[in-house]
Amino acid sequence: MEFLDTPDTYAAWVGEVDGVLVGHVALVASSSQTVMDIASAALGVPAAALGVVARLFVAPQARRGGTGAALLEAAVDAGWARGLYPVLDVVCDAHAAIALYERLGWKRAGQATIRFSNGHSLDEYVYLAPAK
Repeated sequence: MEFLDTPDTYAAWVGEVDGVLVGHVALVASSSQTVMDIASAALGVPAAALGVVARLFVAPQARRGGTGAALLEAAVDAGWARGLYPVLDVVCDAHAAIALYERLGWKRAGQATIRFSNGHSLDEYVYLAPAK
């Protein structure tokens, strides 16, 4: 549960179809420093002005039914309502998610390599929400 409800979470939403939970998204205050730096520079705003759309999941049986887009819209609208610029980061090989973001007008701002203390790394794209 800690992964879904972090201390920097502004709000979170779930998607439901016929009484079954099929998705989740959150709006949080931050991501990795590298992601925040890329988004901040691309938008020309301080990192404190960003709202990070995070932990977007849709169950396989509910994909392509609009749940992901609806959850994304909820998080983006909440970000704008808070005066924040919505951004997100996604692993570079998440092709279906990337296709969704780009279809909905998100713009790629750059690529970040996140390095972990165990020596592993993760390549991510940084996206900016379409202008409201």
